[in-house]
This record gives sequence, C-alpha cells and structure tokens, in this order.
Amino acid sequence: MPRRPGGISSSSDYKTARFYLRTETKKTVDHLAIEEGRTGSSIVQEALDYTLYQAPVRLPIVGRVAGGSGLLAEENIEDRIALPGEIAGGASFAVNVKGDSMAPTILEGDLVLVRAQTEAANNQIVIAVFENDGGREGSVKRLRFAAPGCAELRSDNEEYETIPTGFSIIGIVVALILRFR
Repeated sequence: MPRRPGGISSSSDYKTARFYLRTETKKTVDHLAIEEGRTGSSIVQEALDYTLYQAPVRLPIVGRVAGGSGLLAEENIEDRIALPGEIAGGASFAVNVKGDSMAPTILEGDLVLVRAQTEAANNQIVIAVFENDGGREGSVKRLRFAAPGCAELRSDNEEYETIPTGFSIIGIVVALILRFR
C-alpha cells in the first residue's frame, strides 16, 4: 500500500515491523546512553525488551462520520487498527471521514483518532451527533464559542454553514491518519 509522509498503513508487513522495531530500539538505546549516562551491551538488550513488550493500542474503526452534510455514524466496528501508543494519543476509537467540510485540514478518506468525551475546548476538532429524521447523524467539525456558554460547530471549508445548536459532542479528535492521495 503506498504511503505519504506522516501517513500510516494498516498493513503489518515484515519490512514495516522491522523498521519500527529498529527505530524504536535505537531511540531507547539513545535515551539510556545519553540521558541516563549508561553504557555497556546490557542497554541494547534492555531497549529491545522495552520495544518488543510495548503492546500496540488496538483501536476499533467505527462507522463513518461526515465531514460535510452528515452521514449516519453507525456504531458498529468495521475494522481495527493497531498503533503504537504514542501515535494513538489516548484515542478510544477511529472514524473514517466522508465529505469535504473540513478541507483542507481533514479530507475524505482520512482516519481520525477520537478520544471519547463530552466536553471540548474552543477551536478543538470534535465528533458531534445530531438527531435527524428519527436517527443520529455524526459529523466532524471545529467547536467554537461565539460567546461564553454559547457553542457552535464550524467547518474549515467556508462553503458550509455554521451549526449553532442541537448537537452533542461525543469525542475530540486527537490524531489524524492521512489517506494516501
């Protein structure tokens, strides 16, 4: 699968795993040698053990969420993605983005990593749900406070209107995995 700088492939091919292991082990060796002033061959083994036994975070990929007009966010697990903890950033789940309302920040096909929570700070990108025609729609938007206690959702793409009321936040975006284009 092709990759672009900063992107992650969900495939766990041998070369990727070997590269990750080598890179992370080197970082740990450097930390032990430089920051802790340790020497000797035991630090290489310790670094390798540390890298090998760090369990990756396995996040469920749930439904799709709109970055546009709104698409039903089905709460079924479509797949899972395994990521190193430092990349997962405390995420609870991942969502595929559909639409262009968050362009150029987030594009259709990108995967957002989301930490489940009901509150967010000004200007954070959130996953919000709306009641619409008897169902729930989910959307990825930027939360803005127009006045104290008066929140609204905005798109980064100026062609879309602001959503002033009637939404609930279900999580904040903590990381973005870019789809190769």
